[in-house]
Amino acid sequence: MYWQNFFTALRQKITTNQQFVKITLLVINGVEMTKETVDLMAEVFGQMSINSIESINFEAANLCGEGLISLAKLVEQSLELKRLEISPYLINDMNVVITLSRVVRFHPRIKYLDMSYCNLGNNPEILSVILQSNVKNLDLSHNNIDSLGAIKIAEHIQGNKPIEYLRLHHNNLNDEDALLLSQELMTNTNLTGLEICSNNLTSVGIRALFSCVFDHTSLNAIYKSNHTCSIFALGLGWTSINSELNRTDKLLLAMQDRDSLLGYLANVPVELMPHVWRALIGFGRGNQTQ
Repeated sequence: MYWQNFFTALRQKITTNQQFVKITLLVINGVEMTKETVDLMAEVFGQMSINSIESINFEAANLCGEGLISLAKLVEQSLELKRLEISPYLINDMNVVITLSRVVRFHPRIKYLDMSYCNLGNNPEILSVILQSNVKNLDLSHNNIDSLGAIKIAEHIQGNKPIEYLRLHHNNLNDEDALLLSQELMTNTNLTGLEICSNNLTSVGIRALFSCVFDHTSLNAIYKSNHTCSIFALGLGWTSINSELNRTDKLLLAMQDRDSLLGYLANVPVELMPHVWRALIGFGRGNQTQ
């Protein structure tokens, strides 16, 4: 009742005084709201006079399924919105998820979606719909995601979607899942950051992930490995060497061993030669300065 009275009073103040109210951050923390209250909130904050919200954070807020649909309407109306956080929240209604994902996907400015602690690992199909939101930064940490969810994530990565940063830490992924993700990362050129620490990974899975972004066993392997993604698999303070190197730098590093240089140059693909040439030039200049 408190929240309903608050939104009613705010609506009346704006309507009566015709005042411009600028609100850029909306945080609802630990509140249980009825559908009617959320509808009223969406109506008030959706008015053009205050439609300047840049961040919406629903933390431990119980909205119920219908309330989440009303929240989706507010998201759709908030054209300046850049960040949406709904955590923790148990989502088990496919229709609600489809509505929310569609709104986020076609929103002109949303770049960050936080769906941590939502138990998305319990339903891989719902997880797949959330992935289709196509935001640049997606937080799926603490979601009990296992091998079934890893398949959906791998399919999304394979499609080279616009996502640039993916948080998967504190889930239930294993070495086989890491290998699956690493195979798809090799052909992905958009993802620049992957947090996957605090899962059930051993050195086998971690090595597979690091190799997919910098496999220096041969020049062909370097060419095929993704050179844009930083892997955080040993803790958020540890990253792949890849984050500091482009493809030419990797080639130069791989060719520092002169004894294996000719072996590296064997069967070099034509499309790789410009990179090799630039690396060799840098290699030669480095020797001249020594």
